[in-house]
Amino acid sequence: MAERVTDLFVDDADRFDAEQIALFDDVLHRLIEQIEDDALRRIARRLAPVGSAPEGVVRRLAGDDDISIAGPVLRHSPRLSDSDLTALASRMGPAHLFAISQRPIIAESVTDLLLARGDRRIVQAVAGNRGARISDFGFDTLIKRAAGDHRLAETVGLRPDLSEKHLNDLLTAATEIVRRRLYAAAEMNVADGRGEVSGALAEVAGEARGRIAAAYGDAQRTVLAMMQAGKLDESQLGAFARNGQFEHAVAALSAFSRVPIEVVERLMRVERSMRSSCFVGQSGSSGQRSAPSSRPAAARRAARSSKRRG
Repeated sequence: MAERVTDLFVDDADRFDAEQIALFDDVLHRLIEQIEDDALRRIARRLAPVGSAPEGVVRRLAGDDDISIAGPVLRHSPRLSDSDLTALASRMGPAHLFAISQRPIIAESVTDLLLARGDRRIVQAVAGNRGARISDFGFDTLIKRAAGDHRLAETVGLRPDLSEKHLNDLLTAATEIVRRRLYAAAEMNVADGRGEVSGALAEVAGEARGRIAAAYGDAQRTVLAMMQAGKLDESQLGAFARNGQFEHAVAALSAFSRVPIEVVERLMRVERSMRSSCFVGQSGSSGQRSAPSSRPAAARRAARSSKRRG
């Protein structure tokens, strides 16, 4: 009987007025308390996408402990209000929270709860849902949780609603790999005119690209000419090091290892900070700079990175 009443309602849902819908709500609410779970699942799937579905029945289905009953309604029903979803997100378990995180539109009050209570899968789903509205608190939570999660950091960084402040916080904590991927994604989006990343990220990516071009343009041209002439080898790399030509050494290492220049630069700068003798070490009492080995540790790390990528 409950399924027949449901079919009757769904088939003509657009024709019923508020009073008639309330009548269906009362009848169905009584009937669904007396039927098997399989029938409940079918009714939930039928009512979930209906914009005028009886609200009381929808709330009853959405709050069912069985996620196979509640799931379709939590994911799709437009009849669940923000207050309904907030109440459900406050008390239901991970499976129900994950279903809510997949809704096409989610209010900030709901996402705040999902991010505060959700596990890694739920947080990732919220971050990747462009229809989820995220508050300042929500972005702060995402960035903290992204500190040890590369995938989440990339997902958050590519949100078009990410503010400049939150982007800076994210990039400060992100690894070099995540930063490179975000910059590359931003450049592709700008080039394609898709506008799927925040203006802040597009601007930062452009600045990073511009800085590399300005700092290493001459060195890259010199290294390229030497490679084409067959004059670039490890002895030449050692000469760059001995002469304190940092930009040329970085460009040469990048060419040797086929690793992006910004990655090699960071490796070299980290090595210089850890080993004061690298490029700026003192030689005896003369105060002259001593040379590092012709193949510093940064080069070995860059080469290993290249092999892993290959």
